This record gives sequence, C-alpha cells and structure tokens, in this order.
Amino acid sequence: MTSGIVNFLRSEITDPNTNRNTSSWIYPSSPMIEVGTPCISMSLIGNIPFIDTISNDELITLTYQFDIIVGMHDKFNISSSTYGNTKLRDFIADKVRESFHSCDNASIHSSCLDNSLVDEMWMPLEEENLLRKSMSFDFLIHYDTS
Repeated sequence: MTSGIVNFLRSEITDPNTNRNTSSWIYPSSPMIEVGTPCISMSLIGNIPFIDTISNDELITLTYQFDIIVGMHDKFNISSSTYGNTKLRDFIADKVRESFHSCDNASIHSSCLDNSLVDEMWMPLEEENLLRKSMSFDFLIHYDTS
C-alpha cells in the first residue's frame, strides 16, 4: 500500500525543484532533508493491524501522515507564478489534498476503496530554517488474500 501511495503522488505532483534529477522528493519514511527541499515524506501511523489478525475479505483503515517540508528561502516558478515560503508549502499541501480528493481510489492501490483527510497542521522548524505542514489521511482498504 505504501509504495502504491508514493508512486501515485509521484505521478500526480510535479517536483517544483526542476534542478533535481530524481523523483525521490516524495518518499516513505521520516523526512530526508538531504534530498533537498521541498520534499514530501509519509509514514504509516495509528493503530496498525498485524497481518495475522486480519480476516480475509475484511475492511481495514490505515492512517498515513504526510509531511511537506519546504526551506524558508525556497522560491520556485510554477505555472508563471513564484511560490516561496508558506505559499510554496501550502501549494504543495493543496496538491496532495487535491490528488487524493479527485482520484479514482483504485489508482492509489487496487485494494483502496476510499480516502479522507483526518487532520492538518503546520509548524515552523526554525532551528533548521524549514517550514512543515503535516496532513493525515485515512485509507479504507479491502484486505483480500485470495
């Protein structure tokens, strides 16, 4: 499921940093600032069921947290507009939200039936000159071993 979400977002959201030659700006794990900013990390959070406790043909909810990290001095031109600082952070967060809201859930993962935004908060990381916005989404999954 995690790799499906990462690949889905990589296909939906263009990296504003056109000087970077990698799609790894969106990745599963804690923030990897060494890839440069902006970046998006995602982590599975909440109650994570053990595979051996899930019945076949069961519906489960997985909660993922997405962290959008932007450098305070980042500035990028996107569609003839300049985005920087909180405007860039919020632009990328809006793209994440819009991607999940408008998608066919099966395009995220074949077992994904639905997704919804659960929580959203922002915070400066002043000691590192970074801005962060965290968003949590629930994904309803149909678990089928057949």
